[in-house]
Amino acid sequence: QGMQVHVRDEGPRDDPTPIVLIHGTSASLHTWDGWVAALSPHRRVIRMDLPGFGLTGPAPDGNYSMARYTGFMRDLLDLLKLDEVVMGGNS
Repeated sequence: QGMQVHVRDEGPRDDPTPIVLIHGTSASLHTWDGWVAALSPHRRVIRMDLPGFGLTGPAPDGNYSMARYTGFMRDLLDLLKLDEVVMGGNS
């Protein structure tokens, strides 16, 4: 989508259903550091800085709508070739 995205992908690559953790407003992927430390020895855990937060730059078109974030997540999961995940988030 025209931006570089800060992503951390940790844990066993053969996990059939990776865990994707999404941070809340004004946060970053580091929100999940404790969870990743506990989960990643046994589960694949993926987290990212959403557009406009952390080390991911601003959305090129300035669009921060829910639809844009939904499309961002869909495209990221497609890029990582993931069909099924467990999602967690906070706000």
